This record gives sequence, structure tokens and C-alpha cells, in this order.
Amino acid sequence: MRNTGILLVSILTISLFVIGTVAESVGHASSPDDATPVASIDGHAITYGIIKVKTKAVRLRFIQEHGHDPETKQDFAEMEENRTSSEIKRLRSAMIGRVRDQLINELGIVVTEEETQSRFTEMAGDPAERQVKMERGRETERLLVYALDAVFENGEDSETVFDTMLEGRIPKSQWTNHLKYDSSKERRTILRKAYVERVFGDIDYLKFVRSILMREKLDAAVDTLICQVDNEYAEYIGLIKTNPRDPRVREKPRLYTTIKRAEWWSKKYDSCTVNVFVPRLDEARNLNKK
Repeated sequence: MRNTGILLVSILTISLFVIGTVAESVGHASSPDDATPVASIDGHAITYGIIKVKTKAVRLRFIQEHGHDPETKQDFAEMEENRTSSEIKRLRSAMIGRVRDQLINELGIVVTEEETQSRFTEMAGDPAERQVKMERGRETERLLVYALDAVFENGEDSETVFDTMLEGRIPKSQWTNHLKYDSSKERRTILRKAYVERVFGDIDYLKFVRSILMREKLDAAVDTLICQVDNEYAEYIGLIKTNPRDPRVREKPRLYTTIKRAEWWSKKYDSCTVNVFVPRLDEARNLNKK
């Protein structure tokens, strides 16, 4: 059975991303409307609303990094640089997603509900045990919000708060990170909405698992395409599939297939017709940049 921890850690990563970016705010004055196309790839338009980074999220990042609100022109210039950098990454990611979705359609790749449910059960374990863990996780999330309030609203000692409320629930290092990044009232309000009021709802676990299966099937399909033109690749893929724990697999076969797969995708991205309509986002046209 696959490690349940992989599912839980991945889901936590997604939830933290959602919490960090769902804050409502006033849009940047010079930014396009949400429905305005900012780029296209192979004729498919990508609108600004898909890649927009909201002002409140940028401001929270600044506060987390500097410990105070933006005040000077230099501070606000830094915020806009961070916004542009994040939107470039989002735009590049959105265009790559379109390329992959198009390939999935061309190859006729599908993931059935039965496959999704089976993998979810395999990853998450027994339903009753899973429910207990989920309830404990939600309780821990609520306690985390109350603990942060105890420190930053009531002035209680952070060590004592951890020992009495969170010991055995989260690692001490995670608590330290929360103290560093969630000290602002705005940030804690977002956490309260997510963890106590649950206004953002719960993660769609099946959708998450379905995306894993789709990625695995796409990778397998690309492997088949490469195998058709590269006999050495085909040999190594066969070795990896039949003897995944063979020490030899961790050396040349794994390295060779990783490099060749990356080269295949690089050529695929280079073959796309990319247009970027907003000058400050032009860097996103290089789909091979990490």
C-alpha cells in the first residue's frame, strides 16, 4: 500500500496554497480585467483572471518577509515586482497545462471513476480510520488558530501555548514557521476562515487523486512515444518497470530516461505558438524556464 503520508502532505500543500491566495482584495490599477486575454498558446486564450495575483496576497507576502506594512515607494515597487514575478510563473504554468491537456485529448487518455476510487482507497487506507484522522486533522487546524490568537492577541508565551495546545499534533518546527509567517492579523483571519469557519470548504480528495492518475497515464503515454524512436530508452523503461529496486536502475537507466523525457517535453513546448499580450509578462513565453 502506498504511504498515506504522501497523500496527507500533498493535500496540506494544496490547502496552504489555497489559503495563501484566496484572499479578496482590490485589483492592481494597471492590470487588465479578469476576462481580458493576456496570452495565447496554439490559439487557446488565457485570460488575466486565471493568473491574477491579488493585492492582499502580495501585501501579506511583503509583511511576512519584512515584518511591517509597505510604506515607501521602494516598498510598493518591490510588491509590484513580486506580483509580476508570480504572475509570470502562473502564466507559464497555465500555458504548460494547456499543452498537456491538449496532448491528453489527442492521445485519448481518460481516468475512470473506478480507477480514482481504487487509488484513493489504496492511498488513504481504511475509511473508518481515514475519518478519524480527518476529524483529528480538523481539530488540530482549529487549535492552531486558537493557539496563534493566544500568542498574538493575548500575549501568552509561545512555548507554553505549544506545550498545552499543540504538543503531539504538529512538529515544533511547523509551529515555529506559523509564528513567523502568520503573525499578522490579516493572515490569521484567513486561517480562521479556512480552519474554523471553513468558508473555503474541504479539499476535493478524489479530484486530487484523479490528477495524479492522469499525470501517471500521460507520463506512460510519452514513454511509449519515446520508445518508438529510442531503443535504449525502451530497454531502460523495461528494466525500471520490471526491476524497480535493482541498484542498477538508480544509476544510468533512471538518469537517461529522466533526461530524454525532459528533452521530449522541451521540444514539445518549443513547437508551440506562444503569444503574450502584456509586456510585463513577456518572460512567460519561455515555457522551458524553471
